[in-house]
Amino acid sequence: MLRREKSDYSDRLLAVERLTEGGFALSASWILSVTGELALDGPLPKAVGVYAFVRNSVAVYVGVATMGLAKRLYFYGKPGVTQLTSLRVNGILKSELQSVPSIQIYTAQPPDLEWNGLPIHGSGGLELGIIKQFSLPWNKRGAGPQAV
Repeated sequence: MLRREKSDYSDRLLAVERLTEGGFALSASWILSVTGELALDGPLPKAVGVYAFVRNSVAVYVGVATMGLAKRLYFYGKPGVTQLTSLRVNGILKSELQSVPSIQIYTAQPPDLEWNGLPIHGSGGLELGIIKQFSLPWNKRGAGPQAV
């Protein structure tokens, strides 16, 4: 197996074209409501899957939705007081939406697999693989420089 050498930061950005080549599709966008709250401009799939938030054609955050995409992303818009990740990302989204009209949400629903008779969660594996390979500034763990 070939091992990829460490490269500069720009080589680890995840462009929207790479997402779509990998099977992701635009599902909806985050926007700010007239009251300044997060809102979606369309419905999201209810299926389990992986989601990517895209700003200016580059993925800035990737996550897995084991409870279903629509339900998981609902918590970003209306986070509970104990949902630390949802609260953090909610704040980032609101701040970013002050300078851009929307942040796109791309989703994918990879199949579950099996390896030597053991189950592999397709969505969980895809999310982790993307986080390890690409620089996603809103994710706390990952391959590159972190922001926020």
